[in-house]
Amino acid sequence: MLASLRIGWQDSMSKPSARRRRGVTVTLGKTQVTKIGEDGFSWGDVYHVIMSMTWPRFFAAMIGTWLLVNLVFASAYALGD
Repeated sequence: MLASLRIGWQDSMSKPSARRRRGVTVTLGKTQVTKIGEDGFSWGDVYHVIMSMTWPRFFAAMIGTWLLVNLVFASAYALGD
């Protein structure tokens, strides 16, 4: 009986699952780590997104954010007259 359990365990571990589980893959040097069961993006992880951006993307995002906020306040000012 123990042999049949062991064979069943090995067979279930060697077969890829039919249902693909979602996960986030992070590259650390030459190593890739996948966290299974995690969505790709969440608003609670904005700090990580900002810290993992390249410098040009970071500056482009900051300039875009500044322009968007400035446009909102300029529109509110123009509508106030």
